[in-house]
Amino acid sequence: MTGPDGRRLRTDKSRQRVLDAVMSLMESTGEVPTAQQIADESAMSTRSVFRLFGDMQDLYSEAVRSRLVDLRGRYVAPSVELPLGERLAELVATRVSVHEEISPIRRVVAPKTRNPGELQEAFKSGMEWLRSQVAATFAPELAARAEHDRETVLNALDAVLSWEYWDRLRSVQELEFAAAREVVARTVSSLVEAGGTA
Repeated sequence: MTGPDGRRLRTDKSRQRVLDAVMSLMESTGEVPTAQQIADESAMSTRSVFRLFGDMQDLYSEAVRSRLVDLRGRYVAPSVELPLGERLAELVATRVSVHEEISPIRRVVAPKTRNPGELQEAFKSGMEWLRSQVAATFAPELAARAEHDRETVLNALDAVLSWEYWDRLRSVQELEFAAAREVVARTVSSLVEAGGTA
C-alpha cells in the first residue's frame, strides 16, 4: 500500500506498538517507563517515539485510556436472570481476577488519576460504568430494599467490588488471593442478602 493511506496505516501500527510497549513495561516493572525503555521495548528509536507522541504525558494517558477500553470487555456482568448465588459468584470471580491482573498498572497510574484532565475523566467514566454494572446485576435485590436504603447498599457494593478495596486486601492486609476473594464474596453476600422492605 502506497500514498497517504499507506503512511497512515504504518503510523497507526507504530503508535500501537509504542502503546503496547508502555503497558507491557508498566505491567512488568510496576513503574512509569522512560522514553528510552519504551523505545527499546518497541524496537524503535527515541526520536521515532517522540515523533509519534510529542509529549510523554500524552503518551502515558493514551496508553492507559486504550487499556481502559480493552478492560471493559473483560469486566463481564452475569445475566440478571441467573439465581442470586450464581450472579454473586460470577461477578466476584470476574472482578477479583481482572483487578489482580491490572494491579501493577493501577498502582502506577493511580496518582495521575487524581489530577484534573482526560485521564481522570476516563477513570471516572470507567468507575461509573462499573457501578452501573453492579446496580444492574443486583437490581432485583436492590428493588426489594426500602427506598432510603438502596443507595447506601449500592454504595457499599460498589466500594467492596472496586479495585481500591481489592488492593487494600492484597497489599495492605497482605492476604493471599483466595483469602482476599473470600472476604469480597462474603461481604457482597452479606450486603445483598440482608433483607429489606420496600
